[in-house]
Amino acid sequence: MSVWTSQGVLRGADGVNAFTTLSAAFNMPAVGSTVVTTVASNIWINVGQYLSVNGNDMLVTAVNANTFGLTLQNPTPVLPGNVASGTSVPINSVVSPSGVPGTNGTNGTNGTNGTNGTNGIRGTKYQGNYANFSALPTIDGVLVMTGDLALTTDTYTLYAVV
Repeated sequence: MSVWTSQGVLRGADGVNAFTTLSAAFNMPAVGSTVVTTVASNIWINVGQYLSVNGNDMLVTAVNANTFGLTLQNPTPVLPGNVASGTSVPINSVVSPSGVPGTNGTNGTNGTNGTNGTNGIRGTKYQGNYANFSALPTIDGVLVMTGDLALTTDTYTLYAVV
């Protein structure tokens, strides 16, 4: 219905919504195959149009205006994000316009490497026969020892950070 606006301009009739819902559930067909289903309204849908059906991109191959029917194809090649064939697409799923997926863009360049950390402190080397390890200098009680740590009269290399 057309109406006159307060500015004296004839306003056209309201358009139809560019979305609908499934009136019948269906199972996702194999890639390249089709499925027939019905929707609440298909007046805005055209053959060759891509639709998003419950988040799955599908291609319209036929529209039957008298029965609100649609024939949908699971496009080939496989579209990322589509459910596997055989998966149920439930009644009342939203059907809305979609588009042909674009090609992936090129990868960006790698970032620069971070700077290296600083070297640790070199320990002081003590050599000799120490019967009493507590006599050696330590930092916060930490004493680093290398070699066989059995208590014998052998000579061991001991390192302490000072």
